[in-house]
Amino acid sequence: MTANQYRRNLLFPETGLPGICYIADKLQPNQHVAMKYLKIIQTILLALIGAVSLFMTTSVVFDLFGIREKEGNYVPFIVYTNMACAFIYLIASYTNRKYAKLSFALLVIASLALIIAFISMKVYINNGGIHEAKTVKAMIFRTVFTILMAVIGYMAWKKEGKKNS
Repeated sequence: MTANQYRRNLLFPETGLPGICYIADKLQPNQHVAMKYLKIIQTILLALIGAVSLFMTTSVVFDLFGIREKEGNYVPFIVYTNMACAFIYLIASYTNRKYAKLSFALLVIASLALIIAFISMKVYINNGGIHEAKTVKAMIFRTVFTILMAVIGYMAWKKEGKKNS
């Protein structure tokens, strides 16, 4: 069996259907186009989530528009962490197109900050701290979102490095 036949039949050897490696090889020429659109989507999402997060956190901290009352029992260190991450999202969004490595590094820092804040929040909750259930869900969403953006940033950085080599 040749190498191409082996790769073609890697996933479904008994059926003769194309394997995942064969499919990936066929998609290779269009991969740079897909990465370009993925970076555009990432930039838009980071800017959007960053702007909304910055608005919401500053509204809670400075009691703007009566949002503090609507939020209920907020956890102050979570709000400040989210505010810092909002700034990081906006900077990462701005640097995403030209400085993929910097954008990736910023998103890793934001991911680590959110993971530390989430662990701290769990300790706070276990010690009887007052909180809203939606805060836990929002932290899970934000942490997963940030890690996903960091993974996309890593892929873009590595792709950019290959292109420049």
